[in-house]
Amino acid sequence: ISMSSIKCFLTCRRKYCLRYVEGLEPLRKARPLSMGGAFHKGLEILWNGGDMTAAREAVAASYTPDQRIEAGFDPDLAETILCEYDARVHWKAWGIQKAERKFRINMGYGLWLNGYIDAVASCDSRGLLIETKLLSSIDDGYLNHLLWDDQAAIYLYAARRLGIEVSGIMYNIVQKPTIKPLRATPEGDRKFKKDGTLYANQRDRDETMAEYLERVKAWYADPERVPFVQHTVYRNEAQLKELEARVGMIAADIKAAYKDDSWYPNGGACAVMSCEYESLCLENTPEARAMFQIDKPKEEVPAIRPRQRIETKENESAY
Repeated sequence: ISMSSIKCFLTCRRKYCLRYVEGLEPLRKARPLSMGGAFHKGLEILWNGGDMTAAREAVAASYTPDQRIEAGFDPDLAETILCEYDARVHWKAWGIQKAERKFRINMGYGLWLNGYIDAVASCDSRGLLIETKLLSSIDDGYLNHLLWDDQAAIYLYAARRLGIEVSGIMYNIVQKPTIKPLRATPEGDRKFKKDGTLYANQRDRDETMAEYLERVKAWYADPERVPFVQHTVYRNEAQLKELEARVGMIAADIKAAYKDDSWYPNGGACAVMSCEYESLCLENTPEARAMFQIDKPKEEVPAIRPRQRIETKENESAY
Protein backbone atom coordinates (compact mmCIF):
# COMPACT_ATOMS: atom_id res chain seq x y z
CA ILE A 1 0.00 0.00 0.00
CA SER A 2 1.07 3.58 -0.59
CA MET A 3 -0.02 7.12 0.18
CA SER A 4 -1.99 7.21 -3.08
CA SER A 5 -3.70 3.87 -2.52
CA ILE A 6 -4.58 4.74 1.09
CA LYS A 7 -6.17 8.04 0.02
CA CYS A 8 -8.05 6.14 -2.67
CA PHE A 9 -9.27 3.55 -0.14
CA LEU A 10 -10.46 6.24 2.29
CA THR A 11 -12.28 8.01 -0.55
CA CYS A 12 -13.97 4.95 -2.07
CA ARG A 13 -13.37 1.24 -1.55
CA ARG A 14 -14.86 0.39 -4.95
CA LYS A 15 -12.40 2.71 -6.70
CA TYR A 16 -9.55 1.13 -4.73
CA CYS A 17 -10.64 -2.33 -5.88
CA LEU A 18 -10.88 -1.32 -9.54
CA ARG A 19 -7.54 0.48 -9.53
CA TYR A 20 -5.34 -1.49 -7.14
CA VAL A 21 -6.93 -4.97 -6.95
CA GLU A 22 -8.10 -5.45 -10.54
CA GLY A 23 -5.39 -3.11 -11.87
CA LEU A 24 -7.70 -1.30 -14.30
CA GLU A 25 -6.57 1.91 -16.01
CA PRO A 26 -8.71 4.04 -18.36
CA LEU A 27 -7.68 3.71 -22.02
CA ARG A 28 -7.96 7.48 -22.37
CA LYS A 29 -5.58 8.92 -19.85
CA ALA A 30 -4.80 12.47 -18.95
CA ARG A 31 -1.44 13.94 -19.91
CA PRO A 32 1.14 11.13 -19.44
CA LEU A 33 3.39 13.00 -17.08
CA SER A 34 2.32 15.91 -14.93
CA MET A 35 4.37 19.05 -14.60
CA GLY A 36 4.55 18.36 -10.88
CA GLY A 37 6.43 15.12 -11.44
CA ALA A 38 8.95 16.80 -13.73
CA PHE A 39 9.41 19.66 -11.25
CA HIS A 40 10.07 17.14 -8.46
CA LYS A 41 12.78 15.49 -10.56
CA GLY A 42 14.58 18.81 -10.86
CA LEU A 43 14.22 19.58 -7.15
CA GLU A 44 15.66 16.18 -6.26
CA ILE A 45 18.82 17.00 -8.23
CA LEU A 46 19.20 20.41 -6.54
CA TRP A 47 18.49 19.11 -3.04
CA ASN A 48 21.03 16.31 -3.49
CA GLY A 49 23.76 18.83 -4.35
CA GLY A 50 23.47 18.92 -8.14
CA ASP A 51 23.65 22.11 -10.19
CA MET A 52 20.90 23.83 -12.18
CA THR A 53 22.13 22.45 -15.49
CA ALA A 54 21.71 18.87 -14.25
CA ALA A 55 18.36 19.76 -12.69
CA ARG A 56 17.03 21.20 -15.95
CA GLU A 57 18.24 18.15 -17.82
CA ALA A 58 16.34 15.94 -15.36
CA VAL A 59 13.17 17.94 -15.98
CA ALA A 60 13.55 17.64 -19.75
CA ALA A 61 14.32 13.92 -19.51
CA SER A 62 11.02 13.39 -17.65
CA TYR A 63 9.21 13.85 -20.99
CA THR A 64 9.59 11.61 -24.02
CA PRO A 65 9.62 13.37 -27.41
CA ASP A 66 5.97 12.42 -27.95
CA GLN A 67 5.02 13.72 -24.52
CA ARG A 68 6.79 17.01 -25.20
CA ILE A 69 4.62 17.49 -28.28
CA GLU A 70 1.46 16.58 -26.38
CA ALA A 71 2.34 18.74 -23.38
CA GLY A 72 3.16 21.81 -25.49
CA PHE A 73 4.92 24.42 -23.37
CA ASP A 74 4.84 22.31 -20.20
CA PRO A 75 8.43 20.93 -20.18
CA ASP A 76 9.94 24.38 -20.78
CA LEU A 77 7.56 25.94 -18.27
CA ALA A 78 8.57 23.37 -15.63
CA GLU A 79 12.24 24.28 -16.19
CA THR A 80 11.46 27.99 -15.90
CA ILE A 81 9.51 27.50 -12.66
CA LEU A 82 12.43 25.50 -11.25
CA CYS A 83 14.89 28.29 -12.11
CA GLU A 84 12.64 30.94 -10.54
CA TYR A 85 12.22 28.77 -7.44
CA ASP A 86 15.97 28.32 -7.06
CA ALA A 87 16.58 32.06 -7.48
CA ARG A 88 13.84 33.29 -5.12
CA VAL A 89 13.51 30.67 -2.35
CA HIS A 90 16.24 30.37 0.30
CA TRP A 91 15.95 26.59 0.47
CA LYS A 92 19.68 26.09 1.13
CA ALA A 93 19.11 27.47 4.66
CA TRP A 94 16.78 24.57 5.48
CA GLY A 95 19.63 22.12 6.03
CA ILE A 96 18.20 19.55 3.64
CA GLN A 97 19.39 15.99 3.99
CA LYS A 98 19.17 13.42 1.19
CA ALA A 99 16.10 14.01 -0.98
CA GLU A 100 13.64 11.36 -2.19
CA ARG A 101 14.17 8.90 0.64
CA LYS A 102 12.33 5.67 -0.08
CA PHE A 103 10.63 3.83 2.76
CA ARG A 104 9.07 0.39 3.11
CA ILE A 105 7.31 -0.21 6.43
CA ASN A 106 5.91 -3.59 7.49
CA MET A 107 2.27 -3.20 8.52
CA GLY A 108 1.85 -6.92 9.30
CA TYR A 109 0.02 -9.78 7.55
CA GLY A 110 1.77 -9.32 4.22
CA LEU A 111 1.06 -5.59 3.83
CA TRP A 112 3.85 -3.03 3.39
CA LEU A 113 3.57 0.75 3.38
CA ASN A 114 5.74 2.11 0.55
CA GLY A 115 6.54 5.67 -0.42
CA TYR A 116 9.05 8.47 -0.78
CA ILE A 117 9.81 11.32 1.60
CA ASP A 118 10.72 14.43 -0.42
CA ALA A 119 13.42 15.45 2.03
CA VAL A 120 14.26 15.94 5.71
CA ALA A 121 15.23 19.42 6.93
CA SER A 122 17.21 20.31 10.06
CA CYS A 123 15.84 23.86 10.34
CA ASP A 124 13.79 22.89 13.42
CA SER A 125 15.08 21.64 16.76
CA ARG A 126 13.69 18.16 16.02
CA GLY A 127 13.76 18.36 12.25
CA LEU A 128 10.98 18.57 9.67
CA LEU A 129 9.86 16.51 6.74
CA ILE A 130 9.50 18.47 3.49
CA GLU A 131 6.62 17.82 1.12
CA THR A 132 6.44 19.76 -2.15
CA LYS A 133 3.20 20.81 -3.85
CA LEU A 134 2.93 22.46 -7.28
CA LEU A 135 -0.50 24.10 -7.40
CA SER A 136 -2.60 26.29 -9.67
CA SER A 137 -3.51 28.54 -6.73
CA ILE A 138 -2.69 29.01 -3.06
CA ASP A 139 -5.29 30.25 -0.59
CA ASP A 140 -6.08 30.11 3.12
CA GLY A 141 -8.60 27.32 2.54
CA TYR A 142 -5.93 25.05 1.11
CA LEU A 143 -3.47 25.87 3.88
CA ASN A 144 -6.12 24.99 6.46
CA HIS A 145 -6.81 21.74 4.59
CA LEU A 146 -3.19 20.72 5.16
CA LEU A 147 -3.85 20.59 8.91
CA TRP A 148 -6.05 17.55 8.29
CA ASP A 149 -4.24 16.02 5.32
CA ASP A 150 -3.82 12.24 5.67
CA GLN A 151 -0.46 12.57 3.99
CA ALA A 152 0.95 14.42 6.99
CA ALA A 153 -0.15 11.65 9.35
CA ILE A 154 1.12 8.80 7.20
CA TYR A 155 4.50 10.36 6.37
CA LEU A 156 5.14 11.32 9.98
CA TYR A 157 4.24 7.77 10.97
CA ALA A 158 6.71 6.42 8.39
CA ALA A 159 9.45 8.76 9.64
CA ARG A 160 8.80 7.63 13.20
CA ARG A 161 9.16 3.98 12.20
CA LEU A 162 12.41 4.79 10.35
CA GLY A 163 13.83 6.47 13.45
CA ILE A 164 13.85 9.97 11.91
CA GLU A 165 13.36 12.64 14.59
CA VAL A 166 10.88 15.17 13.21
CA SER A 167 8.17 17.30 14.79
CA GLY A 168 6.11 18.09 11.70
CA ILE A 169 5.94 18.66 7.95
CA MET A 170 6.95 21.79 6.09
CA TYR A 171 4.86 22.04 2.94
CA ASN A 172 6.96 23.60 0.21
CA ILE A 173 4.20 25.11 -1.96
CA VAL A 174 4.87 26.45 -5.44
CA GLN A 175 2.22 28.19 -7.52
CA LYS A 176 2.11 27.67 -11.25
CA PRO A 177 1.76 30.89 -13.24
CA THR A 178 -1.83 31.85 -13.96
CA ILE A 179 -0.94 33.38 -17.35
CA LYS A 180 -1.30 31.27 -20.49
CA PRO A 181 0.38 31.52 -23.89
CA LEU A 182 -1.28 34.18 -26.02
CA ARG A 183 -2.97 32.97 -29.20
CA ALA A 184 -3.67 34.76 -32.45
CA THR A 185 -7.07 36.44 -32.69
CA PRO A 186 -9.29 34.53 -35.14
CA GLU A 187 -9.31 36.37 -38.44
CA GLY A 188 -13.06 36.90 -38.33
CA ASP A 189 -12.81 38.60 -34.92
CA ARG A 190 -9.95 40.96 -35.71
CA LYS A 191 -10.56 44.71 -35.54
CA PHE A 192 -8.20 47.28 -37.00
CA LYS A 193 -7.45 50.88 -36.20
CA LYS A 194 -7.47 53.56 -38.91
CA ASP A 195 -3.73 53.08 -39.42
CA GLY A 196 -4.31 49.42 -40.23
CA THR A 197 -2.91 47.99 -36.98
CA LEU A 198 -4.80 45.68 -34.68
CA TYR A 199 -6.24 46.87 -31.37
CA ALA A 200 -3.94 46.33 -28.38
CA ASN A 201 -5.84 43.30 -27.06
CA GLN A 202 -5.65 41.45 -30.38
CA ARG A 203 -2.86 39.52 -32.06
CA ASP A 204 -2.02 38.46 -35.61
CA ARG A 205 0.12 35.49 -34.47
CA ASP A 206 0.60 33.05 -31.62
CA GLU A 207 3.03 33.96 -28.87
CA THR A 208 6.33 32.12 -29.18
CA MET A 209 7.63 29.91 -26.41
CA ALA A 210 10.47 32.36 -25.67
CA GLU A 211 8.04 35.29 -25.39
CA TYR A 212 5.75 33.36 -23.10
CA LEU A 213 8.55 32.27 -20.78
CA GLU A 214 9.76 35.87 -20.47
CA ARG A 215 6.27 36.84 -19.32
CA VAL A 216 6.36 33.95 -16.84
CA LYS A 217 9.61 35.28 -15.36
CA ALA A 218 8.03 38.72 -15.00
CA TRP A 219 5.00 37.09 -13.35
CA TYR A 220 7.22 35.52 -10.66
CA ALA A 221 9.17 38.77 -10.23
CA ASP A 222 6.04 40.79 -9.40
CA PRO A 223 6.59 42.05 -5.80
CA GLU A 224 2.84 42.01 -5.15
CA ARG A 225 2.67 38.26 -5.71
CA VAL A 226 3.57 35.43 -3.31
CA PRO A 227 3.98 32.31 -5.48
CA PHE A 228 6.26 30.44 -3.05
CA VAL A 229 4.89 29.56 0.38
CA GLN A 230 6.29 27.48 3.25
CA HIS A 231 3.52 26.22 5.54
CA THR A 232 4.47 24.05 8.50
CA VAL A 233 2.13 21.60 10.23
CA TYR A 234 3.34 20.37 13.63
CA ARG A 235 2.35 17.32 15.68
CA ASN A 236 3.11 16.88 19.36
CA GLU A 237 4.05 13.56 20.95
CA ALA A 238 0.47 12.64 21.85
CA GLN A 239 -0.69 13.38 18.31
CA LEU A 240 2.15 11.30 16.86
CA LYS A 241 1.10 8.31 18.95
CA GLU A 242 -2.54 8.81 17.95
CA LEU A 243 -1.73 9.01 14.26
CA GLU A 244 0.45 5.91 14.56
CA ALA A 245 -2.57 4.04 15.86
CA ARG A 246 -4.75 5.54 13.14
CA VAL A 247 -2.49 4.38 10.34
CA GLY A 248 -2.55 0.92 11.87
CA MET A 249 -6.36 0.97 11.86
CA ILE A 250 -6.43 2.04 8.19
CA ALA A 251 -4.11 -0.84 7.31
CA ALA A 252 -6.36 -3.22 9.28
CA ASP A 253 -9.40 -1.97 7.32
CA ILE A 254 -7.58 -2.58 4.01
CA LYS A 255 -6.62 -6.10 5.11
CA ALA A 256 -10.20 -6.79 6.16
CA ALA A 257 -11.51 -5.57 2.80
CA TYR A 258 -9.26 -8.07 1.01
CA LYS A 259 -10.40 -10.84 3.33
CA ASP A 260 -14.14 -10.06 3.17
CA ASP A 261 -14.18 -8.73 -0.41
CA SER A 262 -15.95 -5.64 0.98
CA TRP A 263 -15.38 -3.17 -1.86
CA TYR A 264 -18.52 -1.06 -1.51
CA PRO A 265 -18.77 2.37 -3.21
CA ASN A 266 -18.88 5.72 -1.45
CA GLY A 267 -21.79 7.52 -3.06
CA GLY A 268 -21.06 10.69 -1.11
CA ALA A 269 -17.62 11.04 -2.67
CA CYS A 270 -18.96 10.24 -6.14
CA ALA A 271 -21.57 12.99 -5.86
CA VAL A 272 -18.93 15.59 -4.96
CA MET A 273 -16.10 14.86 -7.40
CA SER A 274 -15.75 13.19 -10.75
CA CYS A 275 -14.22 9.73 -11.01
CA GLU A 276 -12.64 8.05 -14.02
CA TYR A 277 -14.31 4.78 -12.99
CA GLU A 278 -17.82 6.23 -12.87
CA SER A 279 -19.17 4.44 -15.96
CA LEU A 280 -17.73 1.11 -14.87
CA CYS A 281 -19.00 1.51 -11.32
CA LEU A 282 -22.55 2.36 -12.48
CA GLU A 283 -22.87 -0.18 -15.30
CA ASN A 284 -20.13 -2.83 -15.05
CA THR A 285 -21.05 -4.08 -18.52
CA PRO A 286 -18.67 -5.58 -21.11
CA GLU A 287 -19.00 -2.31 -23.04
CA ALA A 288 -18.00 -0.27 -19.99
CA ARG A 289 -15.06 -2.57 -19.24
CA ALA A 290 -13.86 -2.21 -22.82
CA MET A 291 -12.91 1.38 -21.97
CA PHE A 292 -10.25 0.13 -19.53
CA GLN A 293 -7.05 -1.85 -19.75
CA ILE A 294 -5.11 -3.95 -17.27
CA ASP A 295 -2.26 -1.75 -16.07
CA LYS A 296 -0.66 -4.45 -13.93
CA PRO A 297 -1.38 -8.08 -13.00
CA LYS A 298 -3.69 -8.61 -10.08
CA GLU A 299 -1.65 -9.13 -6.93
CA GLU A 300 -2.96 -11.65 -4.47
CA VAL A 301 -2.60 -10.62 -0.83
CA PRO A 302 -1.57 -13.51 1.43
CA ALA A 303 -4.39 -14.96 3.46
CA ILE A 304 -4.73 -13.36 6.87
CA ARG A 305 -3.25 -15.76 9.37
CA PRO A 306 -3.75 -15.90 13.13
CA ARG A 307 -2.04 -13.10 15.00
CA GLN A 308 1.67 -13.84 15.16
CA ARG A 309 4.93 -12.16 15.99
CA ILE A 310 7.30 -11.38 13.11
CA GLU A 311 10.69 -9.72 12.74
CA THR A 312 10.85 -7.03 10.05
CA LYS A 313 13.78 -6.12 7.82
CA GLU A 314 14.13 -2.92 9.84
CA ASN A 315 15.01 -5.08 12.89
CA GLU A 316 11.78 -4.09 14.57
CA SER A 317 9.16 -6.18 16.28
CA ALA A 318 5.68 -5.96 14.80
CA TYR A 319 2.40 -7.81 14.89
